Parts: sequence; structure tokens; C-alpha cells
Amino acid sequence: MDRDTIIFELNHSYYLEKMHATLFGRIDRFLYLIIIFLGASVFASFKGTFVFGGLIALVSALSFVYQFGKASAYADDRSKKYLLLIRKAPDLDDKPLKEELIKLEDFDSKVWHSLEFA
Repeated sequence: MDRDTIIFELNHSYYLEKMHATLFGRIDRFLYLIIIFLGASVFASFKGTFVFGGLIALVSALSFVYQFGKASAYADDRSKKYLLLIRKAPDLDDKPLKEELIKLEDFDSKVWHSLEFA
């Protein structure tokens, strides 16, 4: 693997983790917005508030099971580690740079396939 490929992989991994963190952070905030909105609608004068309660439970379960906020924080942490390595890259030779990249890639977060080739 030549230096240009290593630098490309570093940048690609950084941006991939950054996109993943941004997407999951937005999903997490959107789910909490829905929970707050549905929670407030329970106090409105609508009939069948049990439906709103059921939707709150469903969205809460979705948020709990997939833990979008936790995945976002993890991906953000990974992107910061890639950025640090990108900044250190000019001072490193090819072999140490490749070794650091391999170490970082071992703990990459699982991103959605739709983001991989963005």
C-alpha cells in the first residue's frame, strides 16, 4: 500500500465516521423531538390518548434498542482519532502510518452501507 492510498483511506475513514456521527445524532434528536411532541399531545383534548402513549412507547423502544445517541458519540470519537492521525501523517513514515491506520480500523463503527460510497 503506497502513501497516497494510506492518506486516502485515512481521509475516507474520517469523513465516513463523521457522516455516521452526524446522521445518528440527528436521528437521535429527531426521535426525542417526537417523544416530546407526543408526550405533550397527551394533555391535549384529543380522544384516544392511548394511541399517543403507544407511539411514545414505540419510539422510546426504537431509541433504546438502536441507541442512536451512543452510536453517534462513538463514531464522533473515532472521527477525532482519524483526524489526529491525519494531522500527524506528514511527520510519520509510511510503515508507522500504515500501522496506526490498521489499529484505528480495528475499532471502526459499523456504518450503514448507504454511507460507505458517499
